[in-house]
Amino acid sequence: VKSGRLTGKMLGLPGMLASKNYRRDRKKYKSTVVSLTVSMVLLMTAALFTIYLTRAGGTILDPPKYELKYTLFLSGGQEDEQTTGDVRKLLENEPGVEEVWMYKSIYLSIPVEENMLNEEYSRVNSWSGEDHPDGKVPFTCPAIVLSDDEYQEFLKEQGLKEPDAADGADGTDGTVLKAVYYDQMQVYNEEKETYSQVPVLSDEVKKRPLAAGIYRAEETPDGGQEVTFEEKLQVEFDQETMQLPEKYDAQGRVDPIMILSERQFEQYRSLMSDGTEGESYFAEFNIRASDYRTVGADLQEKLEEKEEWDGIFYTPAADAEMNRQAVAAIQVLCYGFITLITLIALVNVFNTMSTNLMLRRREFAMLRSVGMTGRSFRLMLGYECVIYGLRSLVYGTILSLLISFAFWHFTSRAGGGNEFIFPWSWFAAAVAGVLLIVGITMAYSIGKIRRMNIIDELRKE
Repeated sequence: VKSGRLTGKMLGLPGMLASKNYRRDRKKYKSTVVSLTVSMVLLMTAALFTIYLTRAGGTILDPPKYELKYTLFLSGGQEDEQTTGDVRKLLENEPGVEEVWMYKSIYLSIPVEENMLNEEYSRVNSWSGEDHPDGKVPFTCPAIVLSDDEYQEFLKEQGLKEPDAADGADGTDGTVLKAVYYDQMQVYNEEKETYSQVPVLSDEVKKRPLAAGIYRAEETPDGGQEVTFEEKLQVEFDQETMQLPEKYDAQGRVDPIMILSERQFEQYRSLMSDGTEGESYFAEFNIRASDYRTVGADLQEKLEEKEEWDGIFYTPAADAEMNRQAVAAIQVLCYGFITLITLIALVNVFNTMSTNLMLRRREFAMLRSVGMTGRSFRLMLGYECVIYGLRSLVYGTILSLLISFAFWHFTSRAGGGNEFIFPWSWFAAAVAGVLLIVGITMAYSIGKIRRMNIIDELRKE
């Protein structure tokens, strides 16, 4: 068996012997290569299983980001800022409260044609024909208002530009409120028995001015009620974002959401009020607390004493306690599964490599008997490890990519378009683990071989 001249020049006699050994007895090394490859693929498969299962659990259960929530109703008067500040001060000064995040929220009524909305969205809301003023669906779009700094930071993170105000396209003196929006609704497909994210709005709604305003119910001469729509401004779904602000808790949301700045909020209020009285809106306080039960009970009692504040206090964490336990159970199951697979893989590799090396005791004794030094012996075995270690990594990488593609293919068909995932961190851990276990096994085997008697090993049949 010939080895390349370059191998001899670069690696010397130990490298040449290692190359010859591998070329001569490829079948002997095949079990070691297969063992290392399978171990790497098992770890990558377990990691992918964990990632997809945890993501599916998080999508279905959607645990809240905050344990407590207080919604304050504001009338749009001059005292709103003072009231909001007093509420925030009370919440932040409560012992046990770790964080309070406040944002404003409004609801825009935008009548649209029913064919402009997703069928799943229409099914969830189930409008009747009597609820269609002028033959249009009374579509309501919530909007959250961020501070100017938070808004600019959010646009920067998403790679978006700040929308500009523009004159009404219909020639009126009104102003089009151009907004960044998030348009993904979580729905359950009964046929496929899966959850998926689907858009609510069609392309016909986006990038065009739409009338927004107020629905009014007026009595008719026959004693009934007639619902009419009064246009106050125009809105435009200008730029779509694929993520909501990190702190925003979207639990239970089924509508698209606009993300507005304080400047746009003031523009909205000026158009809605007609210069008379302010337009009502909400101040939402999301509260994070370590012991949410105790903190929640104290806060609820204090807030109820403030009769001048019109608000609702509730505890999302209590409603999501079972969901949180389910997510924790999923994570324990997944990481326990990974630990088990890792231990099995380590034992498998160690047993296969050490057994193969022990079967070559006579060969090693012969090399030592003709004068191979301990350093050359270690280098020869080290080069052999590098050869089948690199081959195992090549095969393992190819199989891991194929398995990742298979996971993505089946989950996107069942779950509605997940992005392709290759767990690079787990891949790096698998590569490091393969190299580490090869090194440990080699050191263990060399130690045992050095303690063996050369004469006794050569006499054995």
